[in-house]
Amino acid sequence: MLGAKDSDSAIRVAVMRHENASEDVLMLGAKDGESDIRVAAMEHENASTAILMLGAKDGESDVRRAVVENKNTSLAILLDLAKDDDYKVRSLVMLNVLATPEILMIGAKDEHWNVRKSVMLNARATPEILMIGAKDEHWQVRKYVMLNARATPEMERIINEFEGEDDAAIARKSSSFVPQSTLPRFFKGCPFLIT
Repeated sequence: MLGAKDSDSAIRVAVMRHENASEDVLMLGAKDGESDIRVAAMEHENASTAILMLGAKDGESDVRRAVVENKNTSLAILLDLAKDDDYKVRSLVMLNVLATPEILMIGAKDEHWNVRKSVMLNARATPEILMIGAKDEHWQVRKYVMLNARATPEMERIINEFEGEDDAAIARKSSSFVPQSTLPRFFKGCPFLIT
């Protein structure tokens, strides 16, 4: 496709976003020196596993986040990105509907509370994983446990045991502002689920 090597980066982005961009064109974009072109290549619905694997190893976190958001991203790539250096990448992995309980368990034990919170929002979080969240040191993680449809009265009891905090009540109040039935899919082109 003409334009994939154009000196104007806006043209290269447009080429990467074209619905008929071929594997070869997307591979050129995946190797481009500018991150916005690489992001556009990773976002394309025709991005192959080879292209997404290249993006998963990219030095720019925006590119790796685009990989996580692509519906073609394999479980193996998600597993690798669940251990990414950037907590925002790891958080997106935990929100992805393809994230397995194995991947979610990695996130449930993550050092960053935002990653652990994202785990609690995933519909595939098992009761075992939610129980880890119910006992989490960070109140926001505990709050998001109560927003998960799989939360149990036992989890609510544990959350309420935290001295001086009524996280379960905070979660119930918060969830009344965002009805479960209307929680959005967060990212275009990627089937993220919130329970």
